[in-house]
Amino acid sequence: MLWFFSCIQPTVCPAGLQPDPQRDERLAALIGPLPPTCYGELDVSVTDEETLFLDARRSDADLAARARHLMAHQGREFPSPGPGCLAAAVAFEVEGWSQELQLRQALGLPVLYPFEAGWRHEGDAAIERWLWDNPSGGSGVDALLDSYRQRCEV
Repeated sequence: MLWFFSCIQPTVCPAGLQPDPQRDERLAALIGPLPPTCYGELDVSVTDEETLFLDARRSDADLAARARHLMAHQGREFPSPGPGCLAAAVAFEVEGWSQELQLRQALGLPVLYPFEAGWRHEGDAAIERWLWDNPSGGSGVDALLDSYRQRCEV
């Protein structure tokens, strides 16, 4: 499904970020081919739907899990504004977080996110509950619901 990433031209990164082909290879060994990826000092690793922007200070295992999450969002459109948009956006986000947490657990990484311990016992419901209860984010998680509310307004 993601095989085409290896055919993409060399990554051009914004100022302050840079490609790292050796790190790409190490991450790919954990999760398979990566889309174009840029590394640097970032508060939160993100995607712009085509490129991953990863915090170079994190371990390879941490970044592989984060990349798995971000890649779950690539190629998918944000829900259309209107009724049901926010619930669909939360479900979209829970799916990405769940993929990240599954890999974190499989790689034996310690709990990092505020909902991760709960997820290990309760599953995806713990992520969803935390997102609804913390619309402004916190503890390394962006203000996802605040942002999604704005995007979902008609």
